[in-house]
Amino acid sequence: MTRHKSSKSKFKPAIFAAHRQRLTTILSPEIFVWLMRSLVPRQRLERLALQAGKGAVLSFAQFDDEQFLLFLCKAFLLNNELCFLLMRELDKVAGDYVSAVADADLQQCQDLLDRASSRQQAARLVWSLLRDVRTKLNQMVVDYFPGLQKKSWPHHVAAQEIRQAASALPGIVPPQQKPEKKQSPLVSAPVISATDEEQRARLRRLQKQLDAITRERDRLVQIENKVQEVEQNNQSLRSMIDQLRQQLKDAKGSVFTALPAGQGPVVAPPPAMTRSVIDAGVGIFLDIANLAGTVRQQWGGALDYRALLGRLSANRRVVEARVYVIDKGDSGFAAFSRALREAGFQVMAKHPKTFPDGTMKADWDVGMVVDMLTLASKFNCVILGTGDGDFVPAVRALKNRGVRVEVLGVRSRMAQELFSAADQVFEIDATFLTERDPH
Repeated sequence: MTRHKSSKSKFKPAIFAAHRQRLTTILSPEIFVWLMRSLVPRQRLERLALQAGKGAVLSFAQFDDEQFLLFLCKAFLLNNELCFLLMRELDKVAGDYVSAVADADLQQCQDLLDRASSRQQAARLVWSLLRDVRTKLNQMVVDYFPGLQKKSWPHHVAAQEIRQAASALPGIVPPQQKPEKKQSPLVSAPVISATDEEQRARLRRLQKQLDAITRERDRLVQIENKVQEVEQNNQSLRSMIDQLRQQLKDAKGSVFTALPAGQGPVVAPPPAMTRSVIDAGVGIFLDIANLAGTVRQQWGGALDYRALLGRLSANRRVVEARVYVIDKGDSGFAAFSRALREAGFQVMAKHPKTFPDGTMKADWDVGMVVDMLTLASKFNCVILGTGDGDFVPAVRALKNRGVRVEVLGVRSRMAQELFSAADQVFEIDATFLTERDPH
């Protein structure tokens, strides 16, 4: 799913003008009144109007609800400060709906609208679609809104009266112009325009942002210089690694066995996990969710991770030993993570992602692949602990870089394409188990 970053941006002053110009072209008075009535209490709206008035004495007691909302609609179009405050308030009320719409495509957004079960839920979705930068989503609101009048939810809004009142309102006045002195009785309260002090405050904020960008640029230049220095140092290391690889190929008594043409990898049982040749560097990456679940299904037990690392690292120089786990908030997770660290592993943990419909997703596949490829220059061998066939492209990418790939897993539950892609397979058997499951 494509994430539209710009559509999730908060309404900060630096990007406010662009959002405001776009919204005023698609937000009709009828939709505005419906949104405000559905999402924001009148008392809160009055406080925001007073805040935008910068201390001016304003009274809204003479307005009924309809008149007050129509006044607010006009002020929204004319007053930058009130427009900013109302847009930020709607973002706050919409909450997670803004993120859900930003992560969804056109069809998924239409499905969310069709499943709306209340006026408040529909209003949150309508606002999230309006403030999105995708014009097709904005048009979806324009097309969808008339259907709201047919819903059974109570609106307390007379659509015909709103249209008549809105037609009497003057057109949108650009920010640099002042509204006409003769105003409709519905908008007779003063509308406070931006002052010189507001402009100066805006300039100060922009200057701070510019200073922050300059500092970030300088930091990135320093990082780039360090990267270039490291790359120069790596040239000599690559030469040494090439020599070590050649020595490994020529070494006598090596346990690596050449594969006959057309056959799969050499399968080494656990007792044979030793090396008579010291490797230049080994990286160990274990998908704990996959391995632990497979072992539990196969034998009803748990892996002895301390013994496992000892057997994998025998006669090897281990550069990285990482395990990838999912923290679901279980009470035993802290003890399990501590046991893994005490066994010698670096624990990489993440929380599941929960979507608006209640579904959860949690896996480390992409994270593991990124880590292996990023750190590949450190190793001449990677031990990948998983049985998932989705890792086959990563195995081939590592081998194309000259890195040997060995796979650890339960053979009967390992994907055939992963088994065939590996240079060597280490089979987990009952000798790897501990008496109790630490997770």
